[in-house]
Amino acid sequence: MRPPAMIQAHCADAAAAAQLWRMLCHVPDDDFQPLDVHVAGELAYRVVRTSAGDQTTAPPAAEQG
Repeated sequence: MRPPAMIQAHCADAAAAAQLWRMLCHVPDDDFQPLDVHVAGELAYRVVRTSAGDQTTAPPAAEQG
């Protein structure tokens, strides 16, 4: 198992973030890495996968303790 890598995605607007979300749904669980999503220059959320393989969001990395 490889360590998680920090990946950032920068989207111009919510529509681009939604498209990114749909694209990430096609990434196999073994290849998926959590990533922080920035929308219009602001850190918005982190995309993660649960142990069951469900894609969801978490608070941005900067807000996690």
